[in-house]
Amino acid sequence: FSYVMCITMNAKHDKIYIADIQNRRIRVADLKANKMTTIAGNGKKGVPKDGAKATEAPLFDPRAVAPDSKGNVYVLERNGHALRVVRPNGQIHTVAGTGKKGKKDGPGKKATLGAPKHICVDAADNVYIADEANDLIRKYDPKSGRVSTILGHGKVKLDYPHGVTWEKGKLYVVDTGHNRILRID
Repeated sequence: FSYVMCITMNAKHDKIYIADIQNRRIRVADLKANKMTTIAGNGKKGVPKDGAKATEAPLFDPRAVAPDSKGNVYVLERNGHALRVVRPNGQIHTVAGTGKKGKKDGPGKKATLGAPKHICVDAADNVYIADEANDLIRKYDPKSGRVSTILGHGKVKLDYPHGVTWEKGKLYVVDTGHNRILRID
């Protein structure tokens, strides 16, 4: 490994997904088989083409990783300003973000992100994104393919949100700049 930033366990707690940033790879530690495999990234820096074999595709900078219940593995690329998914068939696709920094909601590939930092997946397979540079929490809905802002506008302001996690029907947000953890019911 070289500069691991994020690990996430699957729901069965038998696999750990690892964002290996400087090696530009996503790896999986299978705890039952005692085996490590690479599921995305060829070690080169770049934007993967939609539909490419994930293990043969470049990654920009895989900052965070999280699996869903259907076998999809989401990969967040901070400086790539994008959310990608590795499908169970081994293909990688960009599902949110244009690659350019911004904070526009809407259809995934037209929405923009600003140096997103961390992700998690809820029980319905929605992906929550700590969009650090925009001081927002965003939600990617895989059913509609849309990105929306769920926290950071209005009364609750965030300052450098660095982490999100879903636990027992609640979203927890690390609001680093305000030295607090928020729970959204």
